[in-house]
Parts: sequence; C-alpha cells; structure tokens
Amino acid sequence: MVSINYVKKKLYAPFVHAKAKKLGSYILDHLKQSESILDVGCGDMTVTQHFQKQLEKKIVGLDVIDIRLSTLPLKLYNGNEFPFPDNSFDTVYAIFSLHHCVNEQQVLKEMKRVAKKKMIIVEEVHNNIFEKYYLFAHDWIGNRLESLSMSIPFHFHTDKNWKKYIKKLKLELIHEQQISQLPWFLAIPSLTFTPIKMYILQKN
Repeated sequence: MVSINYVKKKLYAPFVHAKAKKLGSYILDHLKQSESILDVGCGDMTVTQHFQKQLEKKIVGLDVIDIRLSTLPLKLYNGNEFPFPDNSFDTVYAIFSLHHCVNEQQVLKEMKRVAKKKMIIVEEVHNNIFEKYYLFAHDWIGNRLESLSMSIPFHFHTDKNWKKYIKKLKLELIHEQQISQLPWFLAIPSLTFTPIKMYILQKN
C-alpha cells in the first residue's frame, strides 16, 4: 500500500519546492528590511526554509500541528492566542493558512498584535460559487497529502471580504497584487485556476 509520506516525497514535494521559489519572487523583497519574521501557519516549512536561505534572517514558524520537514524553529499554539509578546516581529506573514483557521479574524488580530511594522497575507480568493466550491475540493485534496490531522474549515473569502477584515482591523493596505504560486508549466497540472491575492499591510 502506498503511504501518504511516499506520495508527498515523490509526487507532492516537487510542487512544494516550485511553489516556494515562485512565491519568493513576489514576497522576498517585502521581507528584506525585517530582522525578525513570523510565519503563521507554516505547515511543513518548505516555503519558510526557502525564504530563510535567501534572506539569512531569523524566521520563526507558528502552527497548531508539527509537520515540519526542516529544523527551523517552530512554536505550537492553540489556534487563537500567539505565544509571543506584543510587537515581537518586524514582519508577520500568513501564506495560504488563514483559510485553515477556525476563527481567521481572531488570528488576524493576533498577527497585528505581534507585528511591529508589516503584515503579509497571501490567499486564494473566489469570484463566484463555482470558484468557491472548486477551492473547497482543491484544498481538501492538497491538504490531505500534507496531513490527515490538518484543520480544513474551508474559510475562503472574496477579495472584497478580505479587504473588509483589513479595514476592520484599521490596517493600511499599502500594496495588493494578483500573483501565481507555481510556474506556468506546473499551474495546469496542479489545477490552480482561482485568483491568488497578496496583501501588504502596514500598522498605523
């Protein structure tokens, strides 16, 4: 019987490494001025590790489960309160992780609390009911390859709703961009057909 770990290593890992490189092309410039960085919902930490190697900066991972494939530092938390004092990190980012949170607005509040200067959010968004349910299916399949214990509450939102949450927290949206998480020759095989938005936020 083929194990989940075998599938991850042989089939899924190449997509994860390609994703880390592609995401880095959009995000790394926004991290260069930060000495301390928090990765919220870091997962297997493949993307975290890619950023750390490129920047040579301190990056700490935060998640509710430990599925690390690296030796980078990881803190576990209860899904609501971060185990860090106020203003602990120059930049706090969450890449494809807020839709896993039972209470994503509470997690956004915690991100703001521990960030000194900047927050980065990367999320897939939907524009219609078909895209919404496509995201549900794609998320379930992809994350069951990651872990059988990962929370999948399907908290995907429209671009308008994410901006509503940002405004509610009194954060300044200083940059937004539609991005891709994979090179074009891997995008179709991985079935990533919905828009991906990156929001760069500044604390007032």
